[in-house]
Amino acid sequence: MYFIDARFNTIMRGLIGFVIFISLSAFGQIQIDEPIKELGDVFEDKGVVKTYFKLENPYRDDTIKIRNIVTSCGCTAALTQDTVILPRSSVELEVSYDPSGRLGLFMKTIEVETVTGVDERNKLYLKVMGNVISEKLITHTTDVELVDYSVAPIYFFPITEFDTSYLDLNYTTTFINDLTFEIDYFKFAQVGFEVTVKDKSRIEGIENLISAIQVKTIREFKLRGFPANQVFFAEPIFKEGDIPVWSIAEIMVKSDRFNADDGESSIVTAAKKTVNESMFLMDYERFSLPKPKDLLPEIAIKTIEGKLFLNDHIELKGIIKHPKNKEEEVDEDFQEKIENAIFKFLKKEVGIGKENLTISFDSLEIHPDNKYRFLLWDIEDEEYKNSIVYKIKKDKITMPFLPTLRQTTVASNELDQTSARFKHFWQNLLIANRGKTKIKILIESSVSQLVRNGVSNNLDIAIEKGEKAAAKIKRLFKNDTGREIEVQIMPIVRGPEVSWEFKRKVDYTQFEYLNLVPITDLRENYPAVKAKPYRVNFDYYFLGIDTSSWVFNSFVKYINAEVQRYGYVELRMESSISQIKIEKRTSNKYLAYARLLESQRRLKQYLAKKLIDPNRVIFKDEQYIIQGPIYDGTIPILKYRKFQYVKIVPEKYLTQ
Repeated sequence: MYFIDARFNTIMRGLIGFVIFISLSAFGQIQIDEPIKELGDVFEDKGVVKTYFKLENPYRDDTIKIRNIVTSCGCTAALTQDTVILPRSSVELEVSYDPSGRLGLFMKTIEVETVTGVDERNKLYLKVMGNVISEKLITHTTDVELVDYSVAPIYFFPITEFDTSYLDLNYTTTFINDLTFEIDYFKFAQVGFEVTVKDKSRIEGIENLISAIQVKTIREFKLRGFPANQVFFAEPIFKEGDIPVWSIAEIMVKSDRFNADDGESSIVTAAKKTVNESMFLMDYERFSLPKPKDLLPEIAIKTIEGKLFLNDHIELKGIIKHPKNKEEEVDEDFQEKIENAIFKFLKKEVGIGKENLTISFDSLEIHPDNKYRFLLWDIEDEEYKNSIVYKIKKDKITMPFLPTLRQTTVASNELDQTSARFKHFWQNLLIANRGKTKIKILIESSVSQLVRNGVSNNLDIAIEKGEKAAAKIKRLFKNDTGREIEVQIMPIVRGPEVSWEFKRKVDYTQFEYLNLVPITDLRENYPAVKAKPYRVNFDYYFLGIDTSSWVFNSFVKYINAEVQRYGYVELRMESSISQIKIEKRTSNKYLAYARLLESQRRLKQYLAKKLIDPNRVIFKDEQYIIQGPIYDGTIPILKYRKFQYVKIVPEKYLTQ
């Protein structure tokens, strides 16, 4: 066992291999032996699977109260006992995962918010992972009477979790065109995803990319006149495998029901059965919906009688074209009534029996003149006609950003060249160098406020660490390419002041890192946007900025524009709190900083969902202050609102 605490972060990293816990405060003073549960192979058709985390309180006097449990999609968590963990006792956290419709690898996060003692707030992050498999072969039955249909999948190899450069390629457009046949003939299209990864820790980030593909797919269907409710997405399937070192994943997008078996051909084979109008056995239309008996006089009985004389069996196919928004009037019950009425009519007039007749009606098309039209024909009279005509568009490629590299320097200030992340970063850098692209590396070298022996200014450590990394990058680049590369160092001292309260509640190791940001000259044509600050005032209780507000979304548009044009953006943050005491055992100064850090976390999380690399946002300066008069009860609380705010100011706003 080990304690999830800031003092043991170095040990934790060595044991687990990658960072599991990211928190604005100390890593929750809960003792736990397994922060990751590996469920192995999980059968999809055997229902929900469960696992348990044992959460122990190691303290003699303080209780730990669990305030909230948040899970990522697909899993649920519930305590088997009370939410209070008494001193020297434990509770079990039950986590269940529903594998139905979720074939492939999965990794889900459980966030546990706790309060130790009276007001010490912490967060604990747990993970469950496994691989969903199926015991039975899943097959799809297809009505091939109308179409012989298969769709070739498309493959994407994004270089980062934020790379959408592939979304505007012409083969993506062609793939959407192919899927429109599925809606035309079967009323809806179902899109599936198979994702191959080499590094399972990438799965959660790739889910944002899949969401972007889904949004793009729906938008493309809307442009073609299809409503969003006719497009469905199957749960993505994740699996492990070999992929190019420069990519983070292979994403295959396919028709979930009509995927081409070879998977390599970009040709869609679709054939539409048509019938010569002169051979219709019924062609009747009107503006109002008729009763089934109204159709019977329109049937060509003599022709049907002649066909039966020759073949002894006839298979009739019918289709109903209906006015727009009137599909509900010609549902399956109505179609069945028509089939029964026609059978009874032919039985009476021609003497036909069930062994001599097969009949089926479908309602698949909208009448262009907002009428009802009823067509009936013999399936033997159908002719196959190729119905695919495409105009191939010129590829439109948006140059993707090169991957950034953020590396912790807790154990060593040296740049780690052996990690998979560095190899991925470096391979993309070398590929970009093959062209005429000019590349510059910005190195954000960050250290915390923690006191070092023999060091009077921590900024000197940040400078030295950045210079060592820059020298290594220049040397490696020269050896591999024979060319020079420009490297800019941005040394920063981050984190709060060092005090007993802050050391107890804040993980200072999160500020010890190197952040390598590649910048190219290919985005200079992006329009410049005028910098504007973001500020939100709040009342007595406040956790962090509201990412759903219009003002915040407007500010994010500026950040995106700045990142698109220059490759990164520098921000300054200020968190202010009034003199009103909020928590007995927590200072307002700490609360001001906690709100600042939580606001940063929410901003970065929001940017990642919008496919903006959070590593390209650099917090140049952080201020947390207490303002306003001392609260003595004589001044209304609302008067203190102007002293309670979080403000984010772009560096360029101060100089423009």
